[in-house]
Amino acid sequence: MRVLQKRVHSCRLAKAIGLSGDEAESSVRFSFGFGTRDEEVEEAVSLIEETLVRLSKADLVRSA
Repeated sequence: MRVLQKRVHSCRLAKAIGLSGDEAESSVRFSFGFGTRDEEVEEAVSLIEETLVRLSKADLVRSA
């Protein structure tokens, strides 16, 4: 799985869809293409779930 970080364009896009500056700075965006395999999506979901559990336990994530 590849992880890319593109802060400038991501922040601008997040603001364009109505997020505040803070929300835009703390947002995560995922992109999928025709070549994305089911296994890659499942791995990403699993990693996100694990990370959210750890952040919640550390009181570092807030509910929507």
